[in-house]
Amino acid sequence: MQELGEQILASKTNLQEVNDTFEELGGSLYEERHLIQGELERALRDKEESSKTLEDQAAGIAPLLLIPELLKNLQEIGESSIALDESELLLTRFKERDEQILHASSGFLNHEQLNQLDEILMSNRDQHKIVDEVPFHVRPDIH
Repeated sequence: MQELGEQILASKTNLQEVNDTFEELGGSLYEERHLIQGELERALRDKEESSKTLEDQAAGIAPLLLIPELLKNLQEIGESSIALDESELLLTRFKERDEQILHASSGFLNHEQLNQLDEILMSNRDQHKIVDEVPFHVRPDIH
């Protein structure tokens, strides 16, 4: 009887080892393959339905809903572009004015004083410079 008990215990241990190996090799996945395939088919159907819905929305009025926001962005870019153009024009005018001041001052200031004045004027121009960049330039005649 004891021998039979030992055989049963050995058989249970062997069965457990076989089940563990079965799991390690993906046996449970194989047994559940019909469920997994069903989930895959449902997911593919859901994907197809979602794609169809998106296509219908893209072909309908949905893209037109983006126009006000895009126009607002375009207006902001245009305003930035105009401000940048005006800033560059003012900087050019200031540089011309500064060159005239330096030329007029050359009669009564020495070389070192002229260099200092030039640095002060250049520093002043740099403080007023706009360094923003716009993604594209908007012509000033388009408003």
